[in-house]
Amino acid sequence: MWALVGLVMWLGVSGGCGGGSDGPPFSVDTATTSPVAGIQDDTIDSSDPTERVRQMAESGAAVIRVELQWSQVAVTRPANPTDPDDPSYQWAPYDRVLDVAAANHVEVLFAVYGTPKWAADPTVTLPKQGVFDFAIRPNDPADFGAFATAAATRFAPRGVRKWEGWNEPNITLFLYPQYERKADRWVATSPRVYSDLQKSFYAGVKAAAPDAVVAGGVTAPNGDRCGTSCRVGGPKQLTKPNRIKADDFLRALDAPGLQPPMDVVSHHPYPATKPRDTTLPNRGYLDLYNLDVLTRTIDRTYLRGKKVWLTEYGFGTEAVPQYPKHFTRQEQATYIVDAFRRLRVRPRVQLMVYYFLHDHTDWKSGLLDINGAPKPGLAAFALPFAVDAVTRKAVRMVGQARAAVDRTEVQIDWKSGDSWRRLATVDTAADGTFAISVRPAKPVTLRAVWKGRGRSGGQLTWISPEVAVAALTGR
Repeated sequence: MWALVGLVMWLGVSGGCGGGSDGPPFSVDTATTSPVAGIQDDTIDSSDPTERVRQMAESGAAVIRVELQWSQVAVTRPANPTDPDDPSYQWAPYDRVLDVAAANHVEVLFAVYGTPKWAADPTVTLPKQGVFDFAIRPNDPADFGAFATAAATRFAPRGVRKWEGWNEPNITLFLYPQYERKADRWVATSPRVYSDLQKSFYAGVKAAAPDAVVAGGVTAPNGDRCGTSCRVGGPKQLTKPNRIKADDFLRALDAPGLQPPMDVVSHHPYPATKPRDTTLPNRGYLDLYNLDVLTRTIDRTYLRGKKVWLTEYGFGTEAVPQYPKHFTRQEQATYIVDAFRRLRVRPRVQLMVYYFLHDHTDWKSGLLDINGAPKPGLAAFALPFAVDAVTRKAVRMVGQARAAVDRTEVQIDWKSGDSWRRLATVDTAADGTFAISVRPAKPVTLRAVWKGRGRSGGQLTWISPEVAVAALTGR
């Protein structure tokens, strides 16, 4: 069992649950389901994935996102590229992931990207730094489609139904070049390149798995504010544009002759700031806190009405070169719960994948630190519990026991001095979502506690972060 050994101390929670009738009046509400919760981890395809996948399952991931890198599977050109049994293909790391995922009853989402050297456009030269070699655009998009057919042929029979075409194609880190110089202007060329890739990928997956769900877009949150018409020269002009804003990128895909097919639109809304309810002026980002921009943009294009997957979001606890924005560990926990609360009221959002499980030297948004110790954000992800709405008559609270495999019960406790007392036992929806309304005459601190069998088969205990609830006014 991998659960909360020592984590109670991280959260400042005292033991001692007992019945008590002195807590605030309450009523149990009917809970609607929440977006599907997922986690990604960077190392599971390059090592023994057993422990990492189990940890993600026991932390509440119903889906794990795995980067299926074309450049690693097809190091040499296959003779029969649509045949997964072609001897050039090296599937073994991903086979292991699927074996362990099945044992832990979690679904795999494959994000497929990365150009092999043999498939790269020979006319493109990489800059000296800042771009992965697999980011060079493919010379022939049909090669990517053939690989998609091979991958889906191999993995769809093993239950893989969720696919993403490429990763963050609006930034040079993953697709290069973004712009090309024509006369005195930088012109965005990556939307057309991506359109061709996604068309080929979509057709390739569907040829092998017609019922698969294929996402597109998969955009990074930040882009250059000058948009798609950067001029060369001038003290205030960007001379080497390398990113396109996510909404500009989607609008560019709407051009006649492009419009690549996708069943859902995927985006990575890493936060640009602490939680806020407004969009800052002169923005170059599309993050968790201005998702209205994303849905409005979608609905003004050929993608109108499409559902949304948010397949990477996270809150770093240390600055790293690629993502200097960071927060305290306690803020990370608070903001994870806040993201759950915000996304619950967005019916377009079907999936939210936290990036990622375990810190490493290049990225620090993990739920576990670099030594594997849990941060407060781990319990916040596994059992988010938050104030949802406040009226004159009640404070409505929502949460989700994400590690549960079916309908279950969650205990709500209230804090009495230094001990905790049971307030209520709440039935959940099938995905573990629950709701309760309280009517406190004085401030009260609440928490949720879930005990049960997780996807891995082990017995788990999760305790949510504490929630301070103010007294109702105007009673």
